[in-house]
Amino acid sequence: MVDPLGTEPGETWVKGRGYSHAVRLMESGRYAMQVQCDICAEPLQSGTWTRQGNTFVLRHASGAIAMELVPVNVMGCDALARRGEQNAHAPGGFYFKQDDRCADAL
Repeated sequence: MVDPLGTEPGETWVKGRGYSHAVRLMESGRYAMQVQCDICAEPLQSGTWTRQGNTFVLRHASGAIAMELVPVNVMGCDALARRGEQNAHAPGGFYFKQDDRCADAL
């Protein structure tokens, strides 16, 4: 089965148990984002990402900001949170590296 986020080198971050969202930050500066949703018009999006300070800024191909992610620590595990959602209390609201054993234990 082909991974819809691609096989280009990078890191995949997932949000939610079994994951509801996945973002792949590729070493080339591109990203792919997949939303697990049966009724969504665009379950797969892509564009470019840059790092500005400690913030990952994801931009659609149009140049509009799709999302800003900031590093956080959630119960001892490294995670990414959408800007403005860093203080959420449920671990399911954060992005963790795919197959992160620390996050799997939460």
